[in-house]
Amino acid sequence: MAGRAGVVVDSKGTLSIFTADASNGHLLDSSATAAGVLNVYDLTAHDGTPAL
Repeated sequence: MAGRAGVVVDSKGTLSIFTADASNGHLLDSSATAAGVLNVYDLTAHDGTPAL
């Protein structure tokens, strides 16, 4: 990961940590639900979010 991480907690208790992949600059959303499920989603590859 590169740079600073942004963190958001939504009303359902899901914690999202937004980071950039150091190898390609892709924006990643790593989230953990209140039930403990961890998901990593590449916003650049899947949604076209610009790379950093």
